[in-house]
Amino acid sequence: MDTDYRLFPSFGLDLDTLPNPISVPTEAGELDDGALADELGVHRSDRPYPERVLWQAFAYTTFDPRDDTPPELTQLETGHIVLRKESF
Repeated sequence: MDTDYRLFPSFGLDLDTLPNPISVPTEAGELDDGALADELGVHRSDRPYPERVLWQAFAYTTFDPRDDTPPELTQLETGHIVLRKESF
């Protein structure tokens, strides 16, 4: 399969300071994107609505507990986060 990528804002994250692997909180077998944001220090209420929606897209695309394909995250000098994954 070809590897594809998605580009996301930084959400205030510094990937170098995050635990690896990241513990992914779930509720009833589904990703709890709110708890994940809290765990990683992402203050969603401080962000504009479009960025909050992008957070959900980032969280579910990257950390979906039903997807066994490991994500590859890279942070650009601009702070943007590049997500590479074979299962797009």
